[in-house]
Amino acid sequence: MKAMMKPVLPAVLIVLSCTSAQAAPAYLSALGTVSATTVSVTSRLDGELISVNFKEGEAVQKGQLLAKIDGSLYRLQVQEAQSRLAWEKKQIEQGLSNRTDVLEIDQAELELAQRQLSYADVTAPITGVAGFRLVDAGNFVHSGEPLVVIVQPQPIAVVFGMPQDVLPEILERLRAGDSPTVVLWNREGTKRIATGHLDAVDNQIDPTTGTVKLKATFENKDGALFPNEFVNVRLFLNTQ
Repeated sequence: MKAMMKPVLPAVLIVLSCTSAQAAPAYLSALGTVSATTVSVTSRLDGELISVNFKEGEAVQKGQLLAKIDGSLYRLQVQEAQSRLAWEKKQIEQGLSNRTDVLEIDQAELELAQRQLSYADVTAPITGVAGFRLVDAGNFVHSGEPLVVIVQPQPIAVVFGMPQDVLPEILERLRAGDSPTVVLWNREGTKRIATGHLDAVDNQIDPTTGTVKLKATFENKDGALFPNEFVNVRLFLNTQ
């Protein structure tokens, strides 16, 4: 699984107006990037791609068949391993051999061949949305060659940067189990998109900007957030 991290703009501290009897919730504003869980589905065999069994841009379920690779060679290997194992068992049963170690080797080779054959069916490792196919049916593919990328849009994360000066307060709240609220707005700042909570802080400060990367998570049930989209982030701090 992978996510592209992009540079973020410096955060700005903003205090909202309020009545004298009411504390003003302060927030830090920054530009963030939507980051989804992403898996590159690859072939685990060398062979002809027989079929592509998914529709581009549509949802797929974990374990769903995505593609089929010609497994005829591996099917023959399974049959050969089964024959060797059966012959060795018969030899031992008839007292013609006591090589149980060979029997164990034959059994292991059979299991390996069966596992290789199972890779002919390429299945989805996660539930998500399939991207465009990277290889068309009829092409010869190699082990490790990408076939499609699956993105998991729910839940989804947003990565953004904050000044190192506010890091102690953020860490203190997270350690106390109090996750600050994060609100997202569109690029123009005219429409509120989603509300979530901060759940992770990067392990180092960027020395060139003096900022630290933060990650907030959103349910994204309505699919409003799209991977690699830029959004305006408001991280709400303690009331003042």
